[in-house]
Order: sequence, then C-alpha cells, then structure tokens
Amino acid sequence: MANPDSPHGALALRVDSLAEAAELAATRFGPDASASANALVERVRGRLRHGTNHTVVALAGPTGAGKSTLFNALTGSEVSTTGVKRPTTSNTHAVMWGDGASDLLDWLKIERRHQAEPVVALEGLVLLDLPDFDSTQKLHQMEVDRLIELVDMMIWVVDPQKYADQSLHDQYLRPLNTHAEVMRFVLNKADTLPEPAVVVEDYQNRLAEDGIANATVIPVSATTGDGVQAARDLLSNVVEERRAAVARLDADLIAEADSLAEIAGIASPSGDKQKRELQAFTKNERADLVAGLSRASGIDSAVEIVAEQYKRDAGLATGWPAIKWVNKFRKTPLRSLPSPAASATAHAEVGVALRDAGEATARKLQPAWASAVRDELGRAQPDVLAEISKVPLRAANATRDKPAWWAGFQWLQRLAGLVAIVGAVWLLVLVLGSTFFRLETDPLTPMVNDWLPLPTLLVFAGLALGILLALIAKIPTNIGAARRGRKARDELETHIDKVVDDQVVAPLNHALSDRRELGRLLDAVRNPEGVSSPRGSRRPR
Repeated sequence: MANPDSPHGALALRVDSLAEAAELAATRFGPDASASANALVERVRGRLRHGTNHTVVALAGPTGAGKSTLFNALTGSEVSTTGVKRPTTSNTHAVMWGDGASDLLDWLKIERRHQAEPVVALEGLVLLDLPDFDSTQKLHQMEVDRLIELVDMMIWVVDPQKYADQSLHDQYLRPLNTHAEVMRFVLNKADTLPEPAVVVEDYQNRLAEDGIANATVIPVSATTGDGVQAARDLLSNVVEERRAAVARLDADLIAEADSLAEIAGIASPSGDKQKRELQAFTKNERADLVAGLSRASGIDSAVEIVAEQYKRDAGLATGWPAIKWVNKFRKTPLRSLPSPAASATAHAEVGVALRDAGEATARKLQPAWASAVRDELGRAQPDVLAEISKVPLRAANATRDKPAWWAGFQWLQRLAGLVAIVGAVWLLVLVLGSTFFRLETDPLTPMVNDWLPLPTLLVFAGLALGILLALIAKIPTNIGAARRGRKARDELETHIDKVVDDQVVAPLNHALSDRRELGRLLDAVRNPEGVSSPRGSRRPR
C-alpha cells in the first residue's frame, strides 16, 4: 500500500480516490461523465511509474517566436531545426541531461532524443521543443495538445508580435490557469524592442486576465544571448526543486476533481456540506407519499370490505339457522377487493405520488442529482406498483381468523335449533298419531299450564332463542368488524410503509449516499493534506 506521507504515496491515494469517483459518476451519469477523469487516472499512474527523478519541461509557442532558436541556445548545440519554407518545428525534439530517461521518453512517445553535455545543475532535466501550436499541419497541433497534457512544466515562448495572440490565450493559457505553478513565460526577440519592460508588463496584465496572476515573464534574445542565462537559471531552479512533476500532477488532479464536481453538481467542500447531509424526505413529504400510495392501493375500500366480510362470516356462523343459509347465495365482499395492478387509475396515482416525491427531493439538489433522483423513482415505479398490488391478498388474509365466540354462539344456535326440532317432531308425531291411528295423545302431551303443550313450547322457545341469539350476536359482530377493519388498516398501512422504505426511500438514500461519497472522494482528490485511502470497492447496486 502506498505511503500517504510520501509525495508519490499521497498522489497515488488521490488518484485512487479519483478513479473511484469516476466509477461512481459513471454509474450515475453515464460513462461520458467520467471519461476525462479515467483518462487522467491512466496518465497520472503512467507518469508516477517513471518516478520524479526526471523533470520534463516543454518549450511551447506559436510559429516564428524563435522557440527552436532558444531551445538550441539553452542546450548549447544545434539540436532543433526549423522548416525551410516556413519557420515551424515539425517534430518534437528531446534533450536529456543525465541518464535513465529512456523509458520516460518511450512513455512520452518521443523518438528524436539527444544527450546533452553533463551539467550538474541540470542533471535530470528533459527539455522538449514542441511543434508550433498554430501550425497549419493538424498533426503538429495534435502533438502539442498531447504533450501539453503529459509534461511536468511548460515554458511558453512568444515574441512581441505573438504574445497577445488570441488563440494562444483562448486555447491554452486561460484553460490552463489552474496550472500556473508549472508554467513559465519567455518573451523572445526582446532585442527588437526599444522598451522591453513595457511589453513585459502588458503581457503580465494579459496573463492576469487569463487567471494567471503574478506571472514572471523573462525577456530574452536567443540570437544575441541576452536573457538566455536567466532562462537557463530558471531551468536549473526547477530541476533543483524536483517538484515540477508532483506540482503538475497535483494541478491536474485538482482541476479534474473540480470538473467532475461541476458535472455531478457538487459544489466546493464548504458550500456543499449541508446538501450532502440531506435525507430523502421530511416527515410531511413522506406522509404525503404514503397517503398517495395508500389511495392507489385502495386501502380505504379494502378496509371496508374486510369489515363487511367479517359481518358476513359472523352472520353465517352465529345467525339464525332458519335464514342464515340465504347469505351463502349473496356476493362475497372479498370479490370486490380492488386490483391496483389492473387499474389504470392506480397506475396513474402511483406515478403521481412518485413524481411528487421525486420533486420534493429534487428541489433540494442541483440539476444533475435532481435528474438522478427522478430516474431512480422512475425505475422504482413497477416494483412499487407490484408491491401495493399485494394489498388485496393481505386484506383477504386478514379475514381468515375466526373469533372463539363464534363457536360458542354456533353451539347455542344448534341447541336452539335442536329444541325447536324436538318440539316440532313431537307435535308431528302427536298429529299423525291422533289423525291416522286414533290414538289418545293427551297422555303424550305434557302441559306447561292449562293451555300450553310442552312440544309447542319447545318449538317457540327454540325459535325465539335462535332469533334472540342472532340479534345479540349483532352487537359483538359490529364491534368485531370495526376492530377487524382497524387491524386490517394497520397491517396494510404497515405494508405501504415498508414499500415506501424499501422501494422508494432506500433507492433515494442510496442516491444521496452516492452523492455524499462522491463529494468525499472529490474532497480527497482536491486536498493534498490529510488524504486517506478510498473506501475500496463500491457496494453492488
């Protein structure tokens, strides 16, 4: 594992953080969002593999600024040549002071290499003469752009005619203002100016407008030699510090972290701290979502049906046997349970509830994450609809429990029915015996009083008891139906709560967690101090 206390180790950890941030950004915003970051990760890791014992400095500039002449003056030999028809360098030349830079130049893909005479102050320097960035040949421009991304330091060489060239400022200096620490500026052909200091000051002002404040501009005449030693001293100071490579990579990482933060809608660490702590919903917003899904699932209707089913089942169990069989031919209330999956209205209500919930969260976020939240809820809609479509089944299951008192009333009704049947059979036997067999039935007909035979009393008592029991049963039935409805509502609302937690809040919290994690990773990339190792592999989605 890299040592975070060493420059290389700290950079390696920050690169790892950027790689993880790029992976996270790709999952949220697509691969295009992280393409630049991934490319930088590869570049930085490639540069770190070659160490920082060598400092790669590139002379860059427009056509005719005398860049190659200055290059030769700095190296002390005619290494770089200019075009015959037009003063333009056609290939990148490299001069090395010291050994061991071959692999680095292979990585830079530079073929024209020259070994300079040993100079202790320049040991470890690799000086490049780039093609002109405004060359008419596209390949030259592409080579400049490629190497400017890779070198440790850039020295921009201009002349009195080209220092204010708009293309130089628009295409390179302004976009690279975050890399001011690894850019130096040379005004060549200063011998052609009556007052070089005036042009130097104007050039500095233009650089300040580009966002490069306090830039040091060295006036030089590569043909007369004036100022060449100052430029050579600049190079020796850079080599002695051995900081250019780390400073360049540091600037690259910070700039890329800022760019990725802008794409991802994450502000600076201090300005974004509060937004990183956002939760998916406030209490009221969550209550609104639960209410919306409850309407879509038809909870109110389901609760009423559960209560009605309870009354029907109670009537079948405790009702008067003479008429309760009629209830069996009536429509079962459970058949009227709503079916959200088959209801266009339920589909629409789920969509509206999720959309409103998404907007409630999105309003608190920058556009990039607001869009991610909306997409998250869009993906959740089928699962939410499937889960709330289980409400009818759960409502039906709530009707299966049979209270113990039903059995008691059933036995009492059976007893009442039996009493009535005994009385009725008794009376039938008496009627048949007296009518067909001329039997004397008085001895078989006990009298309760002078006018009421016992069999008749049994019939009326049994019927009266059955009716009375049925009427009495209405009281606990109504109470039980209300209680069963409340219990069903509690169970169904608990189910909707769980649907909200699992299918809506969890994905949104996952998105917000990704946002917080991305902010943490980008802070680690931006901040050279106290950088810590990334958390490692991301959790699967």
